[in-house]
Amino acid sequence: MRLSIILAVSKNNIIGNENKIPWYYPKDLQYFKEKTKENPILMGRKTADSIFQKYPNGLPNRTHFILTREKIIDKDKKNIFYRNSIKDIFTICRKNKKDILFIIGGKEIYNLIFNYYIYLIDTIYYTRILKNYEGDTEGPIIPWNNFYLESVSKENDLEFLVYKKKNESIKGEEQYLNLIRETLLSNSLSTFGYSMRWNLKEGFPLLTTKKMFLRGVLEELLWFLSGNTNSNVLKKKNVHIWDKNGSREYLDSIGLSKYEEGDLGPIYGFNFRYFGAKYKDYKTDYSGKGTDQIKYVLDLIRNHPKSRRILLSLWNPNQLNEVALPACHVLYQFKVEGDFLSCCLFQRSGDIGLGIPFNIASASILTHILAKLTTKKAGTLVHFLGDAHIYREHINILQEQITRKPFVFPKLRIEDRKQEKVEDFLVSDFHIDGYFSHDTLTMPLII
Repeated sequence: MRLSIILAVSKNNIIGNENKIPWYYPKDLQYFKEKTKENPILMGRKTADSIFQKYPNGLPNRTHFILTREKIIDKDKKNIFYRNSIKDIFTICRKNKKDILFIIGGKEIYNLIFNYYIYLIDTIYYTRILKNYEGDTEGPIIPWNNFYLESVSKENDLEFLVYKKKNESIKGEEQYLNLIRETLLSNSLSTFGYSMRWNLKEGFPLLTTKKMFLRGVLEELLWFLSGNTNSNVLKKKNVHIWDKNGSREYLDSIGLSKYEEGDLGPIYGFNFRYFGAKYKDYKTDYSGKGTDQIKYVLDLIRNHPKSRRILLSLWNPNQLNEVALPACHVLYQFKVEGDFLSCCLFQRSGDIGLGIPFNIASASILTHILAKLTTKKAGTLVHFLGDAHIYREHINILQEQITRKPFVFPKLRIEDRKQEKVEDFLVSDFHIDGYFSHDTLTMPLII
Protein backbone atom coordinates (compact mmCIF):
# COMPACT_ATOMS: atom_id res chain seq x y z
CA MET A 1 0.00 0.00 0.00
CA ARG A 2 1.25 3.47 -0.92
CA LEU A 3 0.34 6.91 0.36
CA SER A 4 0.17 10.09 -1.70
CA ILE A 5 0.14 13.49 -0.01
CA ILE A 6 -1.69 16.35 -1.71
CA LEU A 7 -1.71 19.85 -0.26
CA ALA A 8 -1.62 23.51 -1.21
CA VAL A 9 0.46 26.00 0.78
CA SER A 10 0.69 29.78 0.48
CA LYS A 11 3.95 31.65 0.12
CA ASN A 12 3.87 32.44 3.85
CA ASN A 13 3.18 28.76 4.76
CA ILE A 14 -0.59 28.99 5.38
CA ILE A 15 -2.93 26.09 4.51
CA GLY A 16 -6.15 27.16 6.17
CA ASN A 17 -8.17 29.84 7.92
CA GLU A 18 -11.13 29.03 10.18
CA ASN A 19 -11.27 25.50 8.70
CA LYS A 20 -11.49 26.84 5.18
CA ILE A 21 -9.07 27.29 2.31
CA PRO A 22 -8.15 31.01 2.21
CA TRP A 23 -7.95 31.20 -1.59
CA TYR A 24 -9.90 30.18 -4.66
CA TYR A 25 -8.03 29.00 -7.74
CA PRO A 26 -10.06 26.91 -10.22
CA LYS A 27 -6.84 25.44 -11.61
CA ASP A 28 -5.85 24.20 -8.16
CA LEU A 29 -9.25 22.56 -7.68
CA GLN A 30 -8.99 20.96 -11.10
CA TYR A 31 -5.53 19.65 -10.25
CA PHE A 32 -6.84 18.18 -6.97
CA LYS A 33 -9.74 16.48 -8.76
CA GLU A 34 -7.52 15.02 -11.46
CA LYS A 35 -4.99 13.57 -9.02
CA THR A 36 -7.44 12.11 -6.51
CA LYS A 37 -10.10 10.94 -8.95
CA GLU A 38 -11.32 7.38 -8.27
CA ASN A 39 -8.91 7.00 -5.35
CA PRO A 40 -9.72 6.77 -1.64
CA ILE A 41 -8.98 9.94 0.33
CA LEU A 42 -8.10 10.29 4.01
CA MET A 43 -8.80 13.40 6.06
CA GLY A 44 -9.45 14.70 9.54
CA ARG A 45 -12.91 15.60 10.80
CA LYS A 46 -12.52 19.38 10.33
CA THR A 47 -11.44 18.91 6.73
CA ALA A 48 -14.37 16.55 6.19
CA ASP A 49 -16.86 19.05 7.67
CA SER A 50 -15.53 21.71 5.31
CA ILE A 51 -15.97 19.43 2.29
CA PHE A 52 -19.42 18.18 3.30
CA GLN A 53 -20.73 21.74 3.65
CA LYS A 54 -20.34 22.10 -0.09
CA TYR A 55 -20.69 18.43 -1.07
CA PRO A 56 -23.13 16.76 1.39
CA ASN A 57 -22.63 13.37 -0.26
CA GLY A 58 -18.88 13.77 -0.56
CA LEU A 59 -16.68 14.30 -3.61
CA PRO A 60 -17.77 12.31 -6.67
CA ASN A 61 -15.98 9.05 -7.53
CA ARG A 62 -14.01 8.86 -4.29
CA THR A 63 -14.14 6.83 -1.11
CA HIS A 64 -13.82 9.09 1.94
CA PHE A 65 -12.12 8.04 5.18
CA ILE A 66 -12.41 10.39 8.14
CA LEU A 67 -10.00 9.81 10.99
CA THR A 68 -11.56 11.10 14.20
CA ARG A 69 -11.41 10.74 17.98
CA GLU A 70 -15.21 11.03 18.23
CA LYS A 71 -17.65 8.14 18.55
CA ILE A 72 -18.32 6.71 15.10
CA ILE A 73 -21.44 4.58 15.70
CA ASP A 74 -23.85 4.77 12.73
CA LYS A 75 -21.93 7.56 11.04
CA ASP A 76 -20.90 5.65 7.92
CA LYS A 77 -22.66 6.44 4.66
CA LYS A 78 -22.11 5.30 1.10
CA ASN A 79 -18.45 5.98 0.29
CA ILE A 80 -17.97 7.85 3.62
CA PHE A 81 -16.37 5.96 6.50
CA TYR A 82 -15.47 7.24 9.99
CA ARG A 83 -12.70 5.42 11.85
CA ASN A 84 -10.75 5.95 15.08
CA SER A 85 -7.72 4.00 13.87
CA ILE A 86 -5.64 4.72 10.79
CA LYS A 87 -4.66 1.06 10.67
CA ASP A 88 -8.32 0.16 10.20
CA ILE A 89 -8.41 2.48 7.23
CA PHE A 90 -5.31 0.84 5.74
CA THR A 91 -6.90 -2.58 6.22
CA ILE A 92 -10.10 -1.56 4.40
CA CYS A 93 -8.06 -0.16 1.49
CA ARG A 94 -6.09 -3.39 1.17
CA LYS A 95 -9.23 -5.55 1.30
CA ASN A 96 -10.73 -3.45 -1.48
CA LYS A 97 -7.49 -3.67 -3.47
CA LYS A 98 -6.88 0.06 -3.35
CA ASP A 99 -3.14 0.50 -3.71
CA ILE A 100 -3.03 4.28 -3.30
CA LEU A 101 -4.56 6.33 -0.49
CA PHE A 102 -4.50 10.13 -0.82
CA ILE A 103 -3.92 12.18 2.34
CA ILE A 104 -5.73 15.51 1.92
CA GLY A 105 -5.48 17.16 5.37
CA GLY A 106 -5.62 18.83 7.75
CA LYS A 107 -2.41 19.66 9.53
CA GLU A 108 -2.71 17.02 12.28
CA ILE A 109 -3.31 14.28 9.73
CA TYR A 110 -0.37 15.41 7.60
CA ASN A 111 1.93 15.46 10.63
CA LEU A 112 0.70 12.04 11.75
CA ILE A 113 1.59 10.56 8.38
CA PHE A 114 4.97 12.28 8.14
CA ASN A 115 5.91 11.31 11.70
CA TYR A 116 4.79 7.67 11.74
CA TYR A 117 4.07 6.45 8.23
CA ILE A 118 6.70 8.15 6.08
CA TYR A 119 7.89 4.74 4.87
CA LEU A 120 4.55 4.35 3.05
CA ILE A 121 4.66 7.73 1.27
CA ASP A 122 5.38 7.46 -2.44
CA THR A 123 4.50 10.93 -3.78
CA ILE A 124 3.84 14.46 -2.53
CA TYR A 125 1.73 16.70 -4.77
CA TYR A 126 2.64 20.12 -3.45
CA THR A 127 0.89 23.18 -4.82
CA ARG A 128 2.70 26.37 -3.94
CA ILE A 129 0.51 29.48 -3.97
CA LEU A 130 2.89 32.30 -4.90
CA LYS A 131 1.05 34.85 -2.74
CA ASN A 132 0.71 35.49 0.98
CA TYR A 133 -2.63 34.79 2.67
CA GLU A 134 -3.91 35.36 6.18
CA GLY A 135 -4.78 32.23 8.09
CA ASP A 136 -4.67 30.40 11.40
CA THR A 137 -3.20 27.09 10.22
CA GLU A 138 0.36 26.70 8.98
CA GLY A 139 1.59 23.95 6.72
CA PRO A 140 2.86 20.66 8.18
CA ILE A 141 6.50 19.91 8.93
CA ILE A 142 7.71 17.90 5.94
CA PRO A 143 10.93 15.83 6.19
CA TRP A 144 12.13 17.09 2.82
CA ASN A 145 15.42 15.23 3.00
CA ASN A 146 13.58 11.99 2.23
CA PHE A 147 12.24 13.26 -1.11
CA TYR A 148 13.44 14.62 -4.42
CA LEU A 149 11.73 16.97 -6.85
CA GLU A 150 10.49 15.04 -9.89
CA SER A 151 8.66 17.73 -11.85
CA VAL A 152 7.51 21.35 -11.78
CA SER A 153 4.82 23.18 -13.73
CA LYS A 154 3.63 26.74 -13.32
CA GLU A 155 0.50 28.70 -14.12
CA ASN A 156 0.11 32.30 -13.01
CA ASP A 157 0.19 32.32 -9.19
CA LEU A 158 0.40 28.54 -8.90
CA GLU A 159 3.43 26.27 -8.88
CA PHE A 160 2.70 22.54 -9.04
CA LEU A 161 5.57 20.49 -7.60
CA VAL A 162 5.70 16.69 -7.55
CA TYR A 163 8.09 15.08 -5.08
CA LYS A 164 9.05 11.40 -5.01
CA LYS A 165 10.48 9.30 -2.19
CA LYS A 166 14.25 8.88 -2.44
CA ASN A 167 15.54 5.41 -3.09
CA GLU A 168 19.14 6.17 -2.18
CA SER A 169 20.62 5.93 1.29
CA ILE A 170 22.68 9.10 0.72
CA LYS A 171 20.86 12.08 2.15
CA GLY A 172 21.64 14.97 -0.19
CA GLU A 173 22.56 18.14 1.64
CA GLU A 174 23.18 16.24 4.88
CA GLN A 175 26.52 15.18 3.34
CA TYR A 176 27.63 18.79 3.30
CA LEU A 177 26.26 19.51 6.79
CA ASN A 178 28.09 16.44 8.10
CA LEU A 179 31.31 17.79 6.59
CA ILE A 180 30.78 21.01 8.55
CA ARG A 181 30.08 19.07 11.77
CA GLU A 182 33.10 16.81 11.35
CA THR A 183 35.44 19.71 10.58
CA LEU A 184 34.19 21.86 13.47
CA LEU A 185 35.13 19.01 15.83
CA SER A 186 38.70 18.73 14.50
CA ASN A 187 41.52 20.58 16.25
CA SER A 188 42.84 21.96 12.97
CA LEU A 189 39.43 22.99 11.58
CA SER A 190 40.21 20.89 8.53
CA THR A 191 39.25 17.50 7.11
CA PHE A 192 41.60 15.70 4.75
CA GLY A 193 39.87 13.35 2.36
CA TYR A 194 36.08 13.59 2.08
CA SER A 195 33.67 12.66 -0.68
CA MET A 196 30.09 13.53 -1.52
CA ARG A 197 27.78 12.09 -4.15
CA TRP A 198 25.01 14.12 -5.77
CA ASN A 199 22.31 12.50 -7.92
CA LEU A 200 21.72 15.07 -10.65
CA LYS A 201 18.79 13.02 -11.98
CA GLU A 202 16.90 13.77 -8.77
CA GLY A 203 17.69 17.45 -8.47
CA PHE A 204 20.16 20.30 -8.75
CA PRO A 205 22.34 20.41 -5.59
CA LEU A 206 21.98 24.09 -4.83
CA LEU A 207 22.25 24.28 -1.05
CA THR A 208 19.02 25.13 0.76
CA THR A 209 20.29 25.69 4.31
CA LYS A 210 21.32 29.13 3.07
CA LYS A 211 20.22 31.15 0.07
CA MET A 212 22.76 30.70 -2.71
CA PHE A 213 24.03 33.37 -5.12
CA LEU A 214 23.20 31.37 -8.25
CA ARG A 215 23.80 34.21 -10.67
CA GLY A 216 27.34 34.51 -9.32
CA VAL A 217 27.92 30.78 -9.89
CA LEU A 218 26.65 31.05 -13.47
CA GLU A 219 28.54 34.23 -14.33
CA GLU A 220 31.79 32.75 -13.01
CA LEU A 221 31.40 29.41 -14.83
CA LEU A 222 30.52 30.99 -18.18
CA TRP A 223 33.46 33.38 -17.68
CA PHE A 224 35.74 30.37 -17.14
CA LEU A 225 34.38 28.61 -20.22
CA SER A 226 35.03 31.69 -22.36
CA GLY A 227 38.73 31.46 -21.48
CA ASN A 228 38.72 34.92 -19.89
CA THR A 229 41.13 35.80 -17.06
CA ASN A 230 40.13 39.43 -16.41
CA SER A 231 38.27 39.78 -13.09
CA ASN A 232 36.97 43.20 -14.13
CA VAL A 233 34.54 41.40 -16.47
CA LEU A 234 32.79 39.91 -13.45
CA LYS A 235 33.12 43.09 -11.43
CA LYS A 236 31.16 45.01 -14.08
CA LYS A 237 28.39 42.44 -13.70
CA ASN A 238 28.29 43.04 -9.94
CA VAL A 239 29.96 39.70 -9.18
CA HIS A 240 32.80 40.42 -6.78
CA ILE A 241 34.17 36.97 -5.86
CA TRP A 242 37.51 37.64 -7.62
CA ASP A 243 37.92 41.32 -6.68
CA LYS A 244 40.45 40.74 -3.88
CA ASN A 245 42.61 38.40 -5.94
CA GLY A 246 42.68 40.91 -8.79
CA SER A 247 43.37 43.99 -6.66
CA ARG A 248 46.52 46.02 -7.21
CA GLU A 249 47.57 45.50 -3.61
CA TYR A 250 47.21 41.71 -3.75
CA LEU A 251 48.91 41.26 -7.13
CA ASP A 252 51.85 43.31 -5.93
CA SER A 253 52.06 41.32 -2.70
CA ILE A 254 52.58 38.02 -4.58
CA GLY A 255 55.05 39.37 -7.10
CA LEU A 256 52.68 39.89 -10.04
CA SER A 257 53.23 43.63 -10.47
CA LYS A 258 53.60 43.08 -14.20
CA TYR A 259 49.86 42.45 -14.52
CA GLU A 260 47.23 45.16 -14.79
CA GLU A 261 44.71 45.31 -11.97
CA GLY A 262 42.15 42.57 -12.57
CA ASP A 263 44.53 40.31 -14.54
CA LEU A 264 44.57 36.99 -12.70
CA GLY A 265 47.09 35.19 -14.89
CA PRO A 266 46.58 31.67 -16.34
CA ILE A 267 43.77 30.60 -14.00
CA TYR A 268 40.80 28.32 -14.68
CA GLY A 269 39.51 29.84 -17.90
CA PHE A 270 42.94 29.88 -19.52
CA ASN A 271 43.53 26.21 -18.70
CA PHE A 272 40.05 25.22 -19.85
CA ARG A 273 40.70 26.64 -23.31
CA TYR A 274 44.46 27.16 -23.84
CA PHE A 275 46.24 24.71 -21.54
CA GLY A 276 50.01 24.82 -21.97
CA ALA A 277 50.15 28.06 -23.97
CA LYS A 278 52.56 30.76 -22.82
CA TYR A 279 50.65 33.41 -20.87
CA LYS A 280 51.30 37.11 -21.41
CA ASP A 281 48.23 39.01 -20.19
CA TYR A 282 44.44 38.96 -20.40
CA LYS A 283 44.43 41.15 -23.53
CA THR A 284 46.34 38.66 -25.69
CA ASP A 285 44.52 36.54 -28.27
CA TYR A 286 45.38 32.89 -27.59
CA SER A 287 43.26 31.41 -30.39
CA GLY A 288 44.81 28.19 -31.69
CA LYS A 289 47.42 28.05 -28.93
CA GLY A 290 47.71 25.39 -26.27
CA THR A 291 45.06 22.70 -25.81
CA ASP A 292 41.36 23.48 -25.83
CA GLN A 293 40.31 20.96 -23.19
CA ILE A 294 36.60 21.73 -23.56
CA LYS A 295 36.64 20.79 -27.24
CA TYR A 296 38.74 17.72 -26.40
CA VAL A 297 36.25 16.51 -23.79
CA LEU A 298 33.21 17.16 -25.99
CA ASP A 299 34.84 15.21 -28.83
CA LEU A 300 35.48 12.20 -26.60
CA ILE A 301 31.95 12.23 -25.16
CA ARG A 302 30.48 12.29 -28.68
CA ASN A 303 32.85 10.00 -30.52
CA HIS A 304 34.60 7.85 -27.90
CA PRO A 305 32.07 7.57 -25.07
CA LYS A 306 33.77 4.51 -23.53
CA SER A 307 37.05 6.38 -23.09
CA ARG A 308 38.57 6.59 -19.63
CA ARG A 309 40.45 9.73 -20.67
CA ILE A 310 37.61 12.22 -20.64
CA LEU A 311 39.46 14.55 -18.28
CA LEU A 312 39.89 18.27 -17.70
CA SER A 313 43.07 19.19 -15.82
CA LEU A 314 43.39 22.69 -14.40
CA TRP A 315 46.68 22.21 -12.54
CA ASN A 316 49.74 23.35 -14.46
CA PRO A 317 52.91 23.22 -12.25
CA ASN A 318 54.83 25.27 -14.82
CA GLN A 319 52.64 28.33 -14.28
CA LEU A 320 51.93 28.32 -10.53
CA ASN A 321 54.04 31.43 -9.98
CA GLU A 322 52.09 33.28 -12.69
CA VAL A 323 48.60 32.96 -11.22
CA ALA A 324 46.73 35.02 -8.64
CA LEU A 325 45.37 31.77 -7.20
CA PRO A 326 46.46 28.22 -8.13
CA ALA A 327 43.46 26.08 -9.06
CA CYS A 328 41.48 24.64 -6.16
CA HIS A 329 39.21 22.40 -8.25
CA VAL A 330 41.96 20.77 -10.26
CA LEU A 331 40.56 17.73 -12.08
CA TYR A 332 37.26 16.78 -13.71
CA GLN A 333 36.67 13.30 -15.10
CA PHE A 334 33.55 12.45 -17.09
CA LYS A 335 31.92 9.11 -17.81
CA VAL A 336 29.18 8.26 -20.30
CA GLU A 337 26.69 5.72 -18.98
CA GLY A 338 24.00 5.14 -21.58
CA ASP A 339 22.04 8.37 -21.94
CA PHE A 340 23.69 9.93 -18.89
CA LEU A 341 26.89 11.89 -18.36
CA SER A 342 28.46 11.75 -14.90
CA CYS A 343 31.34 13.72 -13.42
CA CYS A 344 34.02 13.15 -10.78
CA LEU A 345 35.56 16.35 -9.43
CA PHE A 346 38.75 16.36 -7.40
CA GLN A 347 39.32 19.51 -5.37
CA ARG A 348 42.70 19.94 -3.67
CA SER A 349 41.51 22.72 -1.33
CA GLY A 350 38.05 23.81 -0.30
CA ASP A 351 36.71 26.61 1.87
CA ILE A 352 33.73 24.81 3.43
CA GLY A 353 31.75 27.95 4.23
CA LEU A 354 31.94 29.78 0.91
CA GLY A 355 33.87 27.91 -1.77
CA ILE A 356 32.57 24.35 -1.64
CA PRO A 357 28.85 25.26 -2.01
CA PHE A 358 29.83 27.28 -5.12
CA ASN A 359 31.94 24.40 -6.45
CA ILE A 360 29.14 21.85 -6.04
CA ALA A 361 26.71 24.03 -7.98
CA SER A 362 29.28 25.00 -10.63
CA ALA A 363 30.42 21.41 -11.34
CA SER A 364 26.78 20.35 -11.58
CA ILE A 365 26.00 23.08 -14.11
CA LEU A 366 29.14 22.22 -16.12
CA THR A 367 27.97 18.60 -16.27
CA HIS A 368 24.53 19.75 -17.46
CA ILE A 369 26.10 21.98 -20.14
CA LEU A 370 28.36 19.25 -21.52
CA ALA A 371 25.49 16.77 -21.38
CA LYS A 372 23.21 19.12 -23.32
CA LEU A 373 25.84 19.72 -26.00
CA THR A 374 26.26 15.96 -26.48
CA THR A 375 22.55 15.00 -26.32
CA LYS A 376 22.99 13.37 -22.91
CA LYS A 377 21.41 13.96 -19.53
CA ALA A 378 23.23 14.81 -16.32
CA GLY A 379 23.74 11.70 -14.18
CA THR A 380 25.85 11.83 -11.01
CA LEU A 381 28.40 14.26 -9.55
CA VAL A 382 30.99 12.71 -7.25
CA HIS A 383 32.95 15.36 -5.36
CA PHE A 384 36.30 14.40 -3.80
CA LEU A 385 37.93 16.86 -1.41
CA GLY A 386 41.59 16.92 -0.41
CA ASP A 387 41.91 19.63 2.25
CA ALA A 388 38.49 20.91 3.30
CA HIS A 389 38.78 23.64 5.90
CA ILE A 390 36.84 26.16 7.96
CA TYR A 391 38.12 29.67 8.64
CA ARG A 392 37.73 30.88 12.21
CA GLU A 393 35.77 33.88 10.94
CA HIS A 394 33.12 31.44 9.65
CA ILE A 395 32.70 29.23 12.73
CA ASN A 396 29.69 30.95 14.33
CA ILE A 397 27.83 31.23 11.05
CA LEU A 398 28.40 27.58 10.14
CA GLN A 399 27.28 26.53 13.62
CA GLU A 400 24.00 28.27 12.84
CA GLN A 401 23.77 26.65 9.41
CA ILE A 402 24.00 23.09 10.73
CA THR A 403 20.90 23.71 12.90
CA ARG A 404 18.81 24.31 9.80
CA LYS A 405 16.81 21.54 8.16
CA PRO A 406 17.40 21.16 4.41
CA PHE A 407 14.63 21.52 1.85
CA VAL A 408 14.40 19.44 -1.32
CA PHE A 409 16.82 20.36 -4.08
CA PRO A 410 15.29 22.25 -7.01
CA LYS A 411 15.35 21.34 -10.70
CA LEU A 412 17.73 22.97 -13.16
CA ARG A 413 16.18 23.82 -16.49
CA ILE A 414 18.24 25.05 -19.45
CA GLU A 415 16.49 26.96 -22.18
CA ASP A 416 16.98 25.30 -25.54
CA ARG A 417 18.23 27.83 -28.10
CA LYS A 418 20.03 25.19 -30.18
CA GLN A 419 23.33 25.96 -28.43
CA GLU A 420 26.20 24.25 -30.23
CA LYS A 421 29.20 25.27 -28.10
CA VAL A 422 29.86 26.46 -24.57
CA GLU A 423 30.17 30.07 -25.74
CA ASP A 424 26.53 30.00 -26.84
CA PHE A 425 25.15 29.78 -23.30
CA LEU A 426 23.88 32.87 -21.48
CA VAL A 427 23.06 33.32 -17.81
CA SER A 428 19.45 33.90 -18.85
CA ASP A 429 19.32 30.36 -20.29
CA PHE A 430 19.40 28.81 -16.82
CA HIS A 431 16.32 28.53 -14.62
CA ILE A 432 15.74 26.81 -11.28
CA ASP A 433 12.31 25.50 -10.42
CA GLY A 434 11.07 24.69 -6.95
CA TYR A 435 13.88 26.35 -4.99
CA PHE A 436 13.12 26.76 -1.30
CA SER A 437 15.87 27.95 1.02
CA HIS A 438 16.63 29.44 4.40
CA ASP A 439 17.87 33.03 4.64
CA THR A 440 21.25 34.19 3.36
CA LEU A 441 24.26 33.60 5.59
CA THR A 442 26.97 36.22 5.09
CA MET A 443 30.59 35.14 5.52
CA PRO A 444 33.75 37.14 4.76
CA LEU A 445 35.92 36.01 1.83
CA ILE A 446 39.34 34.98 3.13
CA ILE A 447 42.30 34.89 0.71
